[in-house]
Amino acid sequence: MGVDDVRNIAVCADTATAIRSGRRAGASIVAGTLTGAHDHDRLRTAGATHILPSVTALPDLLLPAPAGDTLTADHR
Repeated sequence: MGVDDVRNIAVCADTATAIRSGRRAGASIVAGTLTGAHDHDRLRTAGATHILPSVTALPDLLLPAPAGDTLTADHR
């Protein structure tokens, strides 16, 4: 994959355990998704840097948006 630094990795997960794992590993983006096991508050408490309505919003978070667009993710 050509990634040599975990800070260049994005994690998208639906459980508090997976969010904590991503944070402890050092990923710079650890997004929680609301289509899974845990709710917004539990994912935030676990350390999610962003909350996404679903994993389909991940590209919007990672890729630059055209001027004038708004992001669909809940950003910290």
